[in-house]
Amino acid sequence: MNKPMFKTISFLVGGILILVTGLLFVLITDLYMSNTSGWLFFSIIFSFGGGGLFLLSDNFKHKRGLFLILKSAGILISIGFIVYMFVFKNSDVFLAKITLKLLKNSQGFALTAEIGGFYMSWIILTILSVAAQGFNLLLHALYKEE
Repeated sequence: MNKPMFKTISFLVGGILILVTGLLFVLITDLYMSNTSGWLFFSIIFSFGGGGLFLLSDNFKHKRGLFLILKSAGILISIGFIVYMFVFKNSDVFLAKITLKLLKNSQGFALTAEIGGFYMSWIILTILSVAAQGFNLLLHALYKEE
């Protein structure tokens, strides 16, 4: 088993995927749902906070306790982002259908799209990110760096 390769891949996938998912979530909900600043603020805190702490933990490999605490905190905040997205879906801001203002058909009418596909992709990407982060934490807890 190539442990360093699995550690690196799970580290990058877990950290970067949550950042990209959070960015897409903020972009789509702000542009097409007219999301309020409170919802946007907390989505940025959860997604960027979780990914940032997880990626920042790599700078503290020499301090094993702090290293594992930062990784765990990043995972917990990323799990908070999943919970946040479920709470967001039940809010008044969430729209089941959005009008894609940038895309128009040949008659000049803006297209209307269901948001369900976007929403499920955000949930799946975030769960994949948390799974990769958990796998990375498990590898680091089981196999110390030499």
